[in-house]
Amino acid sequence: MMMQSWPILYLQEHTEDLVRLVEKCSSLRHLDLNGNIKLYQADITDIVTAVSKSTESCIESLNVSSCGMVAPLNADLFDAVEAKLNQRVPLRHLMLGCKGLGDMDVQRLQEIWRVSWADNAECEVNTDIVTLSVKHSG
Repeated sequence: MMMQSWPILYLQEHTEDLVRLVEKCSSLRHLDLNGNIKLYQADITDIVTAVSKSTESCIESLNVSSCGMVAPLNADLFDAVEAKLNQRVPLRHLMLGCKGLGDMDVQRLQEIWRVSWADNAECEVNTDIVTLSVKHSG
């Protein structure tokens, strides 16, 4: 099976189409929405919720940095990330950008990630971007 990585220019009026894509496209492993300034926290929460509830979604890498998210992060987003980490195909890489990202939000994301990935969890914070990944074994 071919692994696919699709950078997508997001248009606000196509939220439902994007949610359907991530729910149904089982060949989609990496989704890069970086730089879509009209992609807000509610949209990102909808996308992560969709992939966490879908049995067909195989997304393991999500980049939503440099989007239109503004702190504080909401509980629904944390819950959706946590749910996706408990799926058959969990997230292995998450790059999330948020203007005004606070310590509490960063700590919560790191906590969720470390619970799932334990000693293999990698967490990096660079100003308003949190990068969560999994160490490669070997």
